[in-house]
Amino acid sequence: CQDKIGKQLNKIHYQIFSDHLMVRQAAIECISNLACTKYVYSYITGGELDNGIAGPTEQRQDYADNLKLWCALALDVENVNISRASLGGLAMCTSVFEDVCVEISKLDSFDEFIDLGHYSHLEL
Repeated sequence: CQDKIGKQLNKIHYQIFSDHLMVRQAAIECISNLACTKYVYSYITGGELDNGIAGPTEQRQDYADNLKLWCALALDVENVNISRASLGGLAMCTSVFEDVCVEISKLDSFDEFIDLGHYSHLEL
């Protein structure tokens, strides 16, 4: 089942830009549920996994936009459900793939992630 959904990741990604908040949230949650798979790893980093080991990431710049998008969604404190779904997906992805941790730490918005710990919504 993960293979069927994983191969359609670009179509699911497109729904993140929907005007309907529930559709947007569902797309984010769907991708978050696949966060530990090779499909989401490739989606976030542009690299390939070979037997669970990260391969070269020549396309990293092209995929940096996906990571930036997820970080921006995670920092959207006005919509807690979308922020929580994005943070959950990033948390699962970073727990499995060290490359994603490194890339997040390089982003300009990294300090804002640290500040989320001081946010008044305990859900985040």
